[in-house]
Amino acid sequence: MDGKMNSEILNIELRQGHVTLYGNTKTEEPNGHASDIGGTAHGVVELPNRITVPPSRSKIHHLPKAVWNKLRGVNLLSQQTNTLHIHAKDGVVTLSGMVKTEPQKAAARIAAESVSRIKKVINAVHVRMLPY
Repeated sequence: MDGKMNSEILNIELRQGHVTLYGNTKTEEPNGHASDIGGTAHGVVELPNRITVPPSRSKIHHLPKAVWNKLRGVNLLSQQTNTLHIHAKDGVVTLSGMVKTEPQKAAARIAAESVSRIKKVINAVHVRMLPY
């Protein structure tokens, strides 16, 4: 291939000028690029592209990361982020863990709710004095 694609993930079937592309790519870019390359080959009369692009894991992991970034930016929580946990699924974020005060618990909820694409925040954080 030409350096833009990982040839190990693609299969190419060639029969009398009919080229079929199979495999998986992480994004749409290499998928389209494979069709471009195949379409320029001499003698190709048909080029069905059966390359699939699975759902992006980055989108799955993006939401908790975005919540972490918000929590880390809250001064009231600066000493508490190592005691908090985040679980996200289908736009619903569950906060758990422990903080020292009710205002810290509320700040965690408010920060999480400010992240785009969050449908609901479940605040299961417990308030308890923690040892220093």
